[in-house]
Amino acid sequence: MVDNDTLLNTISNELKNYIVATNQAMEQATINQPALSNDKYILLAMKSNTKALDLVQEILYSAKIVAAKETLNLKPFDLNEIVEDAEDIFYMRAANKHIEVVGQYSDAALNVLLDFDKWTRIYENLTTNAIKFTDDKGAITVKTYSEDDHAVFSIKDSGIGIPPENLAKLFSGASDVSRKGTAGEESTGLGLTIVKKLVDLHNGTIEVKSKVGEGTEFIVKLPLAK
Repeated sequence: MVDNDTLLNTISNELKNYIVATNQAMEQATINQPALSNDKYILLAMKSNTKALDLVQEILYSAKIVAAKETLNLKPFDLNEIVEDAEDIFYMRAANKHIEVVGQYSDAALNVLLDFDKWTRIYENLTTNAIKFTDDKGAITVKTYSEDDHAVFSIKDSGIGIPPENLAKLFSGASDVSRKGTAGEESTGLGLTIVKKLVDLHNGTIEVKSKVGEGTEFIVKLPLAK
């Protein structure tokens, strides 16, 4: 009998192949008949397919972590440095919505052991969400500091906030938690589930504080390297 993880992986891969093939067929159709490139139904189908492909890829990645097939390539980093190194792109993306970003970093080094690629996925998801759910001309504050033998990364926005009934299941991947951003940005709803699993792999913790209409803060704590 096929186990659930194998079945999910097989189905997701097959779906991915069908979605990619459909996209390629529609792209070829627009090449053969350029007038179709502006057809609203073709555009809608391609947009839906893109969202479906994103969802399938997130499912595959999440399943890989759950199946313990995801390993860590740990290396020493100063959390301050890798956060500061990534800030230019983050600030530029925030500027597209006229969002002010303030960085407040620890004066002392915050030495941690990280898998850089997986940390990047954590950082990208949290920063993207902060921008996505913050209104035009809002504000985001990024902090790093130490607390109880842990390095802390905090990102706090002045956005729309999260309803209390959604907070408890925020990392569960529940479909009813997913929302569009303040500018209509789409979301698969699985990003935070993956973030939680990746933080867990690093023996860290993640918590969220939020009030509707006042904003949200995500706090990631990682063990300081000995």
